[in-house]
Amino acid sequence: MPLQLDHTDMLSSTALFLESWTNIKGAKQLAKRLLKEQRMNLPLWNAYAQSELAKGNKDEARKVYMTALQSYPSFPPDNRVHAALLHRMFAQLEIDSGMVNRALCVLLSLSSPGLIASIGDGSSDSEPPVATSIVKGRKLLSQRLEAFFSGQKPFINVTPQSQAFIDTLYCHATVDLLTTTLDTAAAHYERALKSPILPCGAVRECVWHDYASLMFQHRERGVGGSGFRPALTREIIERAMAEEAGCWNNAVLWEMYGANEGQAKLENRLRRYLGQILDVHSTQMLWTFAVWSEVHHHSTANVNFIRSLFENALDGSG
Repeated sequence: MPLQLDHTDMLSSTALFLESWTNIKGAKQLAKRLLKEQRMNLPLWNAYAQSELAKGNKDEARKVYMTALQSYPSFPPDNRVHAALLHRMFAQLEIDSGMVNRALCVLLSLSSPGLIASIGDGSSDSEPPVATSIVKGRKLLSQRLEAFFSGQKPFINVTPQSQAFIDTLYCHATVDLLTTTLDTAAAHYERALKSPILPCGAVRECVWHDYASLMFQHRERGVGGSGFRPALTREIIERAMAEEAGCWNNAVLWEMYGANEGQAKLENRLRRYLGQILDVHSTQMLWTFAVWSEVHHHSTANVNFIRSLFENALDGSG
């Protein structure tokens, strides 16, 4: 008997991902059934594309995103709230594939929908958008962000509106990273973190995470040029951990921090900084990451030191 699903984004997306790992054909059938019932559910379109990507089917994921991006402009405004999510995730697919021009066109099409038709099928990178399209797209993205900053109640919890703000901010910053400078891109996050619309809470933590991800993407893939700047990435992640409750227990931030220090050949700095945090916050995640980093972020694993980490974690001595 087919699985009976409550029509919620989270449950539908989770069911789709589960099915994709156990039955690819069944996942496609489930996705088509869900989208037949919820054609204007943009998070579901994203989940469908990501389930294809997770199985290595980049071309299929591209087709799903292209269909969604060409369809949603005709949807009612309430059903377009998550549009920035689609542009963000599709652009990330292209950046990860080394197709930066395609990624830029996808991002700019958030404000200039006609650009999406120019990117082709994904077999090769597209031509870069012309300068006038970039200027127009950046201007319209700025207007979208201003609408969030102006007269908005503070974002504390993740809601459709706050998620739209998070994704639009990331899209604009990434466009600036690809077309101007890293500092210009970073300025969007600095403004957001100083804004009264982000006083505290889960949304602010998401913004810190995305800010660090932007720096990490610049470091890891050379996106945006201007060379590797480990001190800047380190500063942002350390600020996040110092200023926002919960960031110090964020495994993804720690992994980015470790990768940054590893590439800079400053592995002992990671060990010292992690030790300082553990002196204050002794949690299972932090101890687990400390062990993991010793195994993965050092040229030769120190078995005795790893053993001492386990012992300290178990007896709670830190």
